[in-house]
Amino acid sequence: ILTDIPLLTFLILSSYFLFETFFCQNSEKKIFVSSILFGIFLALAFFTRYTVLWFFPVLLVWFIYKNKNLRFLSNKFIWLSVAAFSAIVAPWFIFNFLNFHSLLGFLQNSAQASIRWGSKSVLFYLFSFFRSFWFLIPTLIISFVFYKQIKFNKHKKIFFVFWFFIVFIIASLTPAKEDRYLYLILPALCILSSL
Repeated sequence: ILTDIPLLTFLILSSYFLFETFFCQNSEKKIFVSSILFGIFLALAFFTRYTVLWFFPVLLVWFIYKNKNLRFLSNKFIWLSVAAFSAIVAPWFIFNFLNFHSLLGFLQNSAQASIRWGSKSVLFYLFSFFRSFWFLIPTLIISFVFYKQIKFNKHKKIFFVFWFFIVFIIASLTPAKEDRYLYLILPALCILSSL
């Protein structure tokens, strides 16, 4: 079953509500709703593909970069998003604990698949990326050359750079590799190339 389209749909929607919550100057009521929707759509993305877990380090690194400390942990909207995410995925973790005696029991199948099909080189995605997305390379180069001239919020731009590189590195370090795992970086790559 191909879950790539629902994954990208939910990930793009969660990214949109992430921006509505933490980047835009909105009323507190709109931020409240956006933070809940961010958590809900991220949970739905998690259910379509577990590799969405690779997105969490992106959020952590970006929040630390933006705030220069851990004070972001006192933001009530972050915790509201975490609560919405947790409310949706809690039944799944409980099911895993009851059946696999581990909250992360669902990852056992992926570990077994890695053993069965063997691991690939760390450079697998680097070559795969250039083979599949070679047409975006000139656009990315032009974007970085004109980085200072583009009128786009610096924090937004850096968020997408973090998203691209952190997920790419995590995907490269995992033993099991498939081209479709790189779909998680497509929204960031498209937005970066459009800057």
